Amino acid sequence: DTARLASAPPLSMPQPGASPRLPAAFEPLGLRLELLTPTSSPAPAAPSEGQVISVSFTGRVGDKDGPIFDSSERAGGPLAVRLGRGKLIAGWDAALTHVRFGDSVRLTVPPSLGYGRKGKPPLVAPNATLCFDITLHEPAAQTAAEAATDALIDAAGAGDTARLARALSDGADAAFSDRKGATPADASCGLLAGEDDASAPSCGVDASWSER
Repeated sequence: DTARLASAPPLSMPQPGASPRLPAAFEPLGLRLELLTPTSSPAPAAPSEGQVISVSFTGRVGDKDGPIFDSSERAGGPLAVRLGRGKLIAGWDAALTHVRFGDSVRLTVPPSLGYGRKGKPPLVAPNATLCFDITLHEPAAQTAAEAATDALIDAAGAGDTARLARALSDGADAAFSDRKGATPADASCGLLAGEDDASAPSCGVDASWSER
């Protein structure tokens, strides 16, 4: 399924004002997106690939009535994640660029786009379907230091020492490794990439959340 996902049409932003909808090519994969509460924004927009977004979520095993295995509430608040960098389970990367800021959605993720054949013991069994209720929060304006930190993360992922040095001189947070993306100090979290997405070791959030 991950090979079929890779060959699907490129992810694109929905038209302004359009409800969240996945491309038809994703349906045979078992990925499902349902709008629960629409955004109240007069000019709704969706995030773009590579953008850091803030989400609140509850993850269940099976369906909407299944046992909770992870949630942002347990972690103390919304989770900051970077889309489209292979650090999330494949189902999140595929779906969330089709959701508008302010929307609350229900996302059903098949095993091959979640934790695959290994699962995530002891809470997620092998070959388990996952169901997430997710709210995308409106993005806050970045400070100069936050923008520099994002540049630092990208430079670390690319192994670009010149850009690393420039980002640090621009005021990047050297403790960035536990917050926003691929870094040398990647930590596990509840959205750890599954067996069928081995290139995605983690979502790079606070190491204290590592085995929620």
